[in-house]
Amino acid sequence: MLAYDVVMVGNDILWTSSAIDKTVLSDNLADYIDAGGKVLAGSFVWSYDDWGLGGGRFITEDYSPYEIATQDFWDPIGLGAYDAGHPIMTGIVTATEGYNHQDPALSSTGAWVASWLDGEHYVAVAPSSVGLNQLHFYQADFGGQTGELLHNALLYLWKAGR
Repeated sequence: MLAYDVVMVGNDILWTSSAIDKTVLSDNLADYIDAGGKVLAGSFVWSYDDWGLGGGRFITEDYSPYEIATQDFWDPIGLGAYDAGHPIMTGIVTATEGYNHQDPALSSTGAWVASWLDGEHYVAVAPSSVGLNQLHFYQADFGGQTGELLHNALLYLWKAGR
């Protein structure tokens, strides 16, 4: 991963369905951050079940802005409250999620940036990572300015590494 300034991680399959060991991946993400890398993470990284990364340093040592979630929400949702002054939210007034989001709490290093209309966290930052509580892979069903928000998050992390 060291060849890249920023990596994005998330999933919409069980880790056990792949050749990826989720604990090794989590440890590798923490090692990558220790070496100066930045991580953009999306659902289901914080999932409470086998979909999430679970153990491993990225989660257990709070490199992630979120802790493990406790439940899923399957109803379509839109952007709620947000910090309009945060660089990730520059120009963003709408974002939607039509598939799934969860209820992860902020980690000890996490800082709130935006919520969904139901009050659950949507965007949070940690010193070297951004968490987007939204699915961006496989069966993703996002809309509004989600593409611009992803762009802003990548730029935010890239600039933080400069």
